Amino acid sequence: MQKLSKQTNIFFEHKAINSIKENSKYFFSYAKRKSKVKTKIGPLLNKETNEMTNNSAEMADILADQYSSVFSTPSTDAPDIEINALPVNNISITPDELAEAIEEMRNNAASGPDGIPAILLKKCKNEE
Repeated sequence: MQKLSKQTNIFFEHKAINSIKENSKYFFSYAKRKSKVKTKIGPLLNKETNEMTNNSAEMADILADQYSSVFSTPSTDAPDIEINALPVNNISITPDELAEAIEEMRNNAASGPDGIPAILLKKCKNEE
């Protein structure tokens, strides 16, 4: 199994090297994947035993205790706030202003609550 994995790695390395002139994007994406440094957590101090531990379950418990000690439960009491907003029927938007606002959106912007993607709005903005 390790031999197959090593052969696969060698194959992709040679493919990246050979494609540097024709497909530099493939080469640089391969190089970026290989250059990432993977860091590990631990060892952590177990306060109960006062010893360092590398045990995954113990480290998970230590981290869970730490996080729960610094977070609090959010308050469910909503403050009394008076909002003096204008009614929606007093807002005036011209078709040109709407088309301009749609044009300023990024093509890959997230859909709003209506679920309509930005790219669809941009393509249909001049339709009546």
